[in-house]
Amino acid sequence: MTKVRLLPISFAAFLDIIQKDNLQATPKNITLFSTLFKMAQFSTLPEDIHYLIIKQLFENSCTLSDFRSQLYLLAVNNTWRNIALPLVYQQEFIQYGQPKQRNRGVALSTEPAITTNIGLLQENKYAKSINIKIYYEDSPIHELNQIIEVFSDKSPAQVLDINLSPHISHNPGSRRDAEQYRCELFEIATKLAGVLPDTNELNFNGITNNHVACIFYGQIVAQYVDTLQIINSNHSLDIPRGCTLTKLKYLRMNFDYAFTYPLPAINPSNLEYLGLLNIGTGLSWNDFQPDSSDIINFANLTDLRIRYFNETASDQQEDIRLVFPKLETLEVSGPVNSSPILLSAELPDFMKRIRVYGNGAVYKQLIQMKMPGFDQMELNGDCDDSGHDTVEYMSQASKQGQNVSLKIKHDTYIAASDFTCPSIVKLSLCPTISLSTLLAIVSQLPKLECLSLQNLTAEDTDNNFIETELKKHQKPFDSKMTRMAINFDPGVYENMPNAIIYLIIKMPHLRELVAPHIYVKEFNAKAYVEAYPHIRKISCRFGTRKFSGDSRTIIML
Repeated sequence: MTKVRLLPISFAAFLDIIQKDNLQATPKNITLFSTLFKMAQFSTLPEDIHYLIIKQLFENSCTLSDFRSQLYLLAVNNTWRNIALPLVYQQEFIQYGQPKQRNRGVALSTEPAITTNIGLLQENKYAKSINIKIYYEDSPIHELNQIIEVFSDKSPAQVLDINLSPHISHNPGSRRDAEQYRCELFEIATKLAGVLPDTNELNFNGITNNHVACIFYGQIVAQYVDTLQIINSNHSLDIPRGCTLTKLKYLRMNFDYAFTYPLPAINPSNLEYLGLLNIGTGLSWNDFQPDSSDIINFANLTDLRIRYFNETASDQQEDIRLVFPKLETLEVSGPVNSSPILLSAELPDFMKRIRVYGNGAVYKQLIQMKMPGFDQMELNGDCDDSGHDTVEYMSQASKQGQNVSLKIKHDTYIAASDFTCPSIVKLSLCPTISLSTLLAIVSQLPKLECLSLQNLTAEDTDNNFIETELKKHQKPFDSKMTRMAINFDPGVYENMPNAIIYLIIKMPHLRELVAPHIYVKEFNAKAYVEAYPHIRKISCRFGTRKFSGDSRTIIML
């Protein structure tokens, strides 16, 4: 029998094989892992390298099915078993029931049952988190009680993920309907905290208008009022009055637009991250600090993200001064007509990043505020009835950033004079723009590296002009452009192929060009390499066809 010799492969190649196909630790793949292990000669590598390899297989692991697959890692060899053991057993799963399936519009029920790995994990101390998922009909009371009985002892898990999901055939009901379960939900939350005494992070999932879940999640928060550090919730939370989360550092909440429940009371000086998503009407910053004076000082907050639901949304400040002395990142988004935080918030003199997605009204406020300097600024404009005013406001606001990204989404008139900020590094334009305007913009933006155009025209430029310019062998533009994506209608402008060639030649740092299919056009690149040597380094993609600058000719289809 011929003996097959296994060729050695690099550590990077091994990781690439795992990541490329997102391999799971299934029985079929265990043989592959074992073979690759021998090929890579990993017996000579230190254990921390083994750990990095194995950890790749646990990215985005969040289901009981993932856990079953990962068990096979323990069978590869002793080295992998010792390293994978705490990783495999770090997450507990409990699931009650299954999501109902539909057959021709009719909901088909499945036999409810508890599926869990908790029996295995309670015999060791590796558990770091527990994931509870419940599918229920009218109320989750029975299912929650069954879940509590699964625990035979206290769990060391510090992270609790819960998802209460009513079946697709069940209406989650109103807040009044949910109130009848409040006392029972309080008792269950108390029992759950008893078997999970060390929890300091809560992640709540499910549909936002589930009032039963909002009450239950609020009761759970109340159980950890003195120890909780992280809340990541897809719900508003009905937290009992009098509960102040004194140690909370991270808060992310997705509201139900109507603000049925207020913001939780916290110690603002401890908070480091704050994300308030889908704000409707009625948000009051007073809720954070009910007994405060007229100042709320977020002394350690570094990241603030606010997303408004509609143009009538607002964050009511009620004459409160919001102070953010250490803020590094500010993000404001949504079709809102007014964002009070942009008008009266006290920000540090310099910040790392600001991202604003909005209309002319928001950018007008951005100009009026005492805006600090920014290392990175990203402005995404929805041109509304104000039309070109939005572009002008964005242009003025951009002058406060050192590295600016601008995106104009809706069609409106634009001119080269709208983009005079020398700090623009990325520019994305949906409005129609002519070739001459494009060249003017590029010439006055020395830091521009990436440009995306949705509707380029060449109607103001004829073929004779382009061919004449090419024959002059003039120096390329003084531009740092490395990537350009261009879109246009190839059936309208016959001179567009020459325009594309012109852009390729005149951008000395261009390395990637993306454009749609256009007419066949041959271009003798060799004749221009001496004057424009960067041509050899360009990679172009025209539709699904690719071109390498080392070729003798460019063929554009």
